Amino acid sequence: MKITVEFLEEQGMDSVTDYCRYLMEHWDYPCPYHPDEKIEVYRGDMLCYTVSSIKWGASMKPNPRGGFIKYNAPRIAL
Repeated sequence: MKITVEFLEEQGMDSVTDYCRYLMEHWDYPCPYHPDEKIEVYRGDMLCYTVSSIKWGASMKPNPRGGFIKYNAPRIAL
């Protein structure tokens, strides 16, 4: 899946990990996305970063010091 930083901002998401949690929480069959699908985030034409899977992104949050850390929340069931 390819999305843009602008899309995330328009959706009121602070990060792609917020978007991953949103997708996992609002999963509705049939869903066009699979939990193992990767997400590529672009700023304009430039690839900023890649999340290896929606499921992984939903379990992480941005670390203020860089990178990602575990998101402490109730488990997300599929």
